[in-house]
Amino acid sequence: MFVIRNFIIKIFYKDYNNFDLSRQQNIYANLSTFVRKSAHACEYGVLSLLVYVFILEKKNIYLIIVPVLFSLLYAISDEIH
Repeated sequence: MFVIRNFIIKIFYKDYNNFDLSRQQNIYANLSTFVRKSAHACEYGVLSLLVYVFILEKKNIYLIIVPVLFSLLYAISDEIH
């Protein structure tokens, strides 16, 4: 996570090292949240895909709703606790 966050800082905040400490901390904290939430979204996207592939064997294409809802509910429950 640190590598990704530092990479984003290098790209979008060229003068990051010249900013005052409170601004650096604010940027760092916001990017931490963004990277962490994005990672969660990707994880649950992969989970949806895997459940979809499993259900696809049943030959009912409309069952895409089941893995998406399952992953969404799992993600919500993960964020609650």
